[in-house]
Amino acid sequence: MAAKTIRQTKFSSGEVDITTWKRTDVEEYLTAAQSLLNMEVGTTLLAKKCKGTLFQGNVTSYVDPNSNIYEFIDENFNFYLVMTANTKIEIFKTNPLAHYQTITGTPYLSSDLDSIDTDQDNDILIMSHIKYPPARLYISTYPTPTTPTFAYQVLNIQPFPSYDFSEVQYNNYAVTYAISGNTLIFTITAPSGPTGFTTDWIGGQIIGEGNNVSQPLGYANIIGITNTGSQTVFDATIQVPFLASGFPVVGSQYSIRQPAWSATLGWPAKVLFYQNRLWLAATLKQPTGIFGSAINAPINYDVGLGTDIDAIVYAISGKIGSILWLNGGKQLEIYTSNLEFVCPQDQNAALTPGTFAVRQQSAFGCSSIVKPIAYLNDSYFITKTGKSIVNFSFDGVGLSYSAKNVSVQSSHLVKNPTARALVRGDSTSQDNFIYYLNPDYTLTTFQFAHEEKLAALTPRDFNSDTANPVTIIDIETIQNQVYILKKLNLNGNYIIEIMDDNYRQDSSQVLTLPESGIISGLTDFIGYKVGVYYAGQDFGTYVVDNAGQITVNNPPQLLGQVATVGMYYNCNITPMYIFAGNPGSNYFKDISRIFVDYINTVNFQIGGVQVPYLFYTNQNNVGLTLVPQTGTAEVNLTLGWDQFQTFTISQYGPFDLQITGIAYEVDAQII
Repeated sequence: MAAKTIRQTKFSSGEVDITTWKRTDVEEYLTAAQSLLNMEVGTTLLAKKCKGTLFQGNVTSYVDPNSNIYEFIDENFNFYLVMTANTKIEIFKTNPLAHYQTITGTPYLSSDLDSIDTDQDNDILIMSHIKYPPARLYISTYPTPTTPTFAYQVLNIQPFPSYDFSEVQYNNYAVTYAISGNTLIFTITAPSGPTGFTTDWIGGQIIGEGNNVSQPLGYANIIGITNTGSQTVFDATIQVPFLASGFPVVGSQYSIRQPAWSATLGWPAKVLFYQNRLWLAATLKQPTGIFGSAINAPINYDVGLGTDIDAIVYAISGKIGSILWLNGGKQLEIYTSNLEFVCPQDQNAALTPGTFAVRQQSAFGCSSIVKPIAYLNDSYFITKTGKSIVNFSFDGVGLSYSAKNVSVQSSHLVKNPTARALVRGDSTSQDNFIYYLNPDYTLTTFQFAHEEKLAALTPRDFNSDTANPVTIIDIETIQNQVYILKKLNLNGNYIIEIMDDNYRQDSSQVLTLPESGIISGLTDFIGYKVGVYYAGQDFGTYVVDNAGQITVNNPPQLLGQVATVGMYYNCNITPMYIFAGNPGSNYFKDISRIFVDYINTVNFQIGGVQVPYLFYTNQNNVGLTLVPQTGTAEVNLTLGWDQFQTFTISQYGPFDLQITGIAYEVDAQII
C-alpha cells in the first residue's frame, strides 16, 4: 500500500479508554486520543495545556479535614468563600483571599460536613442536613457595603408541613370538638386503650373533610396534646373555620397529621430555591417527601386552602429509593436513587398546589455524593454507580427531558466523584467546563459546547510530579473561578488556590528573584519541589528548605526582578493507534514523518524528540526572553513496522502547549 497522509485536526471526543483504542470503525476515532493528561479541549477543538493555579492563602488554622467550601454573594455583589468546619463556619473575602469572620456554635460536627446541602437566594444561604433543623447563613447587618456581619440561625418555620403517616388507625374513633375564640379543642376517643397519639403530633394539623381537598371542613394547627386513658384532647389554632354544630363525629371524616419533620422523624436533607418557593425534601421518615413553601414566604409551609400561593406537600410513590437531590433546571428536577423525575409545567405558568405533579423521565439513578448541576437548557449528573456522566436535556417537546450518557468512551475518567465545579463561558473565553473531583485527588475535566458537538473528558493530575504529593479536599466555583481547597501532605499545610489561565504552574506565586538567587517567603511549601519561571524562561526546580527558601542558579545579568514560583505538572498527548484507513486497520504500519501544528507554544517534545524553540547566534543571547512560537513541527521517527503503535507529544515546564493538528505519513501492508 502506498504511503498516505492521515490528519487529525480536532480533539472533540477527548481522552478515551482502552476499549476504544482499536475502534477504527467509530466516526469519532480521529477526534479522540489515548491520553490528554493535564490537557483541556477548547471550544475550537484544539488541545491545550490546562490552567495553572494561583496560590491564595494558608487556611490551616481554620480548616477541618472534612471541610467543604461554598460561594456566597451579598446584596452589593461582593463574593465570599464560606468554609464549614467542626461546629463553626469560616468566612473569607475573595480577590484577594482574606479571613473575615468566624461563626461558632453551629451544630455540624466534622462527620456531618459532607452531608450538608445548600442553596442561596439573595444574601441568604440555606443549609439542610437530615440530623438538624434547616438553617440559614445570612447577613444580619450592613454597617457599610463592604463590612457586613454574618450570622447563623435555625429557620423559624411556622407552620411545619404535615403528613398523615397512618401510624394511628383512628378511622373508627369517636370525635367531638368545641371552639373557643380562635382555638379548636378537639377530642378523639378510642374504643379501648390509649389512642396512640403523642406529643409528636404537636405542630401538625387537623383537617376536616369537606367538599374537596381545597375546601376543607375546618383546618387547624396543633399546639398542644393531652392524653387521658383512651382519650386525647388536641388544642389547635384555627386557620379555616370549623362547623359550630352538625359536624362529623367519627375519625374517618378527619385527617390528623404529624409534622413532616422533627428530631424523631428526621429533618429535610435537601434544599432548593425555585420559583420563589423554598423547597425541602427527603426526611428520615419520608425519604420521598418534597415540600414547597408558600410563594415569597420561605418559612411558611401552610397548605391553607390549596390556592396558587399556598404551600405544596407531596410524596412520590413507588420503588424510587429516596430523593437525593433537587435541581432547578428548565423545570423542577428531582433525582432519586433509582429514577429521575421532573415537575412538568407550562413555560408561562408556575408550579401550584393544583398543578404540582411529578413525571419520570429516565432511570439511571443518581449519585448520592455529587449534586447535579444545571447550565442553560441542560443539567448534568453522575449516576449511582459513579461511573457515568449523564446529560439531562430539556428538549421542549411535550415539556420533557432526554437523558444521555456522555462519558461512554471515557468511563475510566469518571471515578465516583466527590465534588464538582462549573465554569461558564464569558466574553473572554467561550469554553464551558465542569470539573469533577475524584477520590484519588485527580480532576476529570468535562468540556462541552453543543454547537460544536464537543463533549470531551480529560484528566487533571495534581500528583503527576510524585515529589509533590497533595490531597484535594474540595472544589467550588466562586465568581466563575474554580477555588481548590488543598492539603500539602509533606508538611500538613492546608491552602486555597484558584485556577488561572495566566499561569502554567500550580500554587503559583509572584516573588522577587534577587541577584543572589535566594527566593524567600515559601514557608507554606517547605519540603516541596518548586520551579522558577522568569523572563519567559525555565530556571529549573528546587526543593524548599526549612527556612522557606530556595537558591536559584541565577545568571549574573538577571537582577532583582519578579519571577513566578510554583509546581510543575506533566502534559502529554498520545493520539489513537496509527490509522491508515479502515481497509488497512489491522495491517502492519510504519511512520516516516510526523507533523504537529502548534500555536503560542514553547519547549515540547514529539516522540522524545525536542522541537527547537530558540536558536542562539552568539553567547550574548543567553537570558533573553523566550517568545512562544506558532508553526508546524516536522519530526522523522524510526518506529518500525507494527500493527499498533502511536507516539506522544509531551511537555514538562512552566510553558503553554496548544496543539491544533497532528498529521503523519504512514505505510501499511500485510507482513
